[in-house]
Amino acid sequence: MRRYYNKERICFNGLSVLLCFLLFLIISNRLFLAKTQPLNNNQNITWGPDFLISDEESDLAVTTKKGYAIQIDGDTVHVVWSSVLNQSNSEIYYRKSTDKGDSWSSSIRLTNADGSSMVPVLAYCQSNVYVVWKDNRDDTEAEIYFKSSSNYGADWGPDTRLTQTSDGSNAPAIDVYKKNIYVVWEEKSDNPTTCKAYFRCSQDWGANWDNPVLISEDIPKQEDGAPSITVGAGNIIHVVFGSDRNAGETAGYNWENYYTRSTDKGASWLAPVRLTNDTTGDTRFPVVATSGSKVHVAWWDDRVDNSYTHYGYPPAQPEEYKNYEIFYKRSLNNGLTWQEDFRLTHADRISKSPSIIAQGDTVVVVWMDNRDNNYEIYLKYSIDGGTTWSEDIRATDDPYFSKSPSIAMDSLGTIYLLWSDNRTGKYEAYFKKSDSIITGFHKKHKENTNLTFSLKYNYPNPFNSVTTIIYEVSSRAQVQLVVFNLLGEEVARLINGESMPGTHEVQWDAKDLTGCDLPSGIYICKLTVGTTAQTRKLLLVR
Repeated sequence: MRRYYNKERICFNGLSVLLCFLLFLIISNRLFLAKTQPLNNNQNITWGPDFLISDEESDLAVTTKKGYAIQIDGDTVHVVWSSVLNQSNSEIYYRKSTDKGDSWSSSIRLTNADGSSMVPVLAYCQSNVYVVWKDNRDDTEAEIYFKSSSNYGADWGPDTRLTQTSDGSNAPAIDVYKKNIYVVWEEKSDNPTTCKAYFRCSQDWGANWDNPVLISEDIPKQEDGAPSITVGAGNIIHVVFGSDRNAGETAGYNWENYYTRSTDKGASWLAPVRLTNDTTGDTRFPVVATSGSKVHVAWWDDRVDNSYTHYGYPPAQPEEYKNYEIFYKRSLNNGLTWQEDFRLTHADRISKSPSIIAQGDTVVVVWMDNRDNNYEIYLKYSIDGGTTWSEDIRATDDPYFSKSPSIAMDSLGTIYLLWSDNRTGKYEAYFKKSDSIITGFHKKHKENTNLTFSLKYNYPNPFNSVTTIIYEVSSRAQVQLVVFNLLGEEVARLINGESMPGTHEVQWDAKDLTGCDLPSGIYICKLTVGTTAQTRKLLLVR
């Protein structure tokens, strides 16, 4: 009996080990999926009414296909678009709202020249508003033009031509840091077919411009184009662009995303770094945004079914057989290293033309999508810096095509959306904003009475321009990290959302809510968790 009992016990122990191992695998798999699958933190975002921005009498109005055609500065919303007035001429228009899109001024025509003025994008700093676009008034090959206003868009200066080449200049993008204006674009020649990405800078509000700088590579028959630009903490310039230099890997049409940056106002650039490595597919038109030291990139590609690579370019198969998806990638250290590609969409048909915005730990991507047999605008957001993502959220709903979205977000997390729609029989520019605030959306949790937190310190202190603030929470919690001046006025909102347990570092580049420099002085950093807060003094010395 003793031997039989021991044998039974041995069998029982072996079964226990097996069950424990299987349980471990299940738990491990669940933990893995929790990290890699999109977070189901979708909320029922509600939207205000659609507002027709452009003039119904124009033949056609479209927003830009990439870059930012809408910006929010405090309570002021700026938008630009191009309208086709007749069969051979289009012009750039501007409009603003001073009450966050509730009412709008009359539109202002910014260009008035022979030829077509197209694909405008804009940026702002304090009272200055800047617009760049492509224009073929001088010849059939387009050039890049610039225009500025120093009084919130009320009056505008003359058109300034930024490119002077015999090649076609296209796809401009712009960003601003203090008095520095940064513009990128592509230049394409046809003999042989070559495309290159260029950069140009003004360090005095656009009065004078440095010479153009090649930021891709000068290789015949190589195309490097459609650059997107953003300026991050410490005046670091980040640029992403597409390149077909890898076509030989597939013996077909293969674009990949590349990244470069400058830390000296564009005087010198990092050798382009390859961000994607999808040798069976084709990546398209990356866009970039920053928040602190995080760099966020979104794009669309056909790696799911290789619609471009398998069928050549342009694709010959009917559109219903194509399937492009939106992908995302991030760097946590100002572009020095990059994490893996992350697929944002999982729908049949085409998801394309993303626009991206980031603020603190909130990242929002918006795109056009025909999963419903009709192009509509969708968006997706993350409240933890791109680690996990909400479900897809449909932002438009009408029986006509909605396309070319551009997005902005204010300090409270309200979304401002501009897109093009042909519900009237011709494409017009439309605007809407979210009624609800997405920053800080989270699943409700019972209050943790054992929660502890601490606002540690910042370094350096005193500091010049950029400092790193450290805080710690003992468990998952809703956190606000805000900076005030000595008058009690909020000047920066660094965190407004959920923080996971542990120690966190947040960089603050001492700029106000409009993105402009704050003066030297003492500022108060306030960390609020639940109903309790801690503060520390920050000393800014310019």
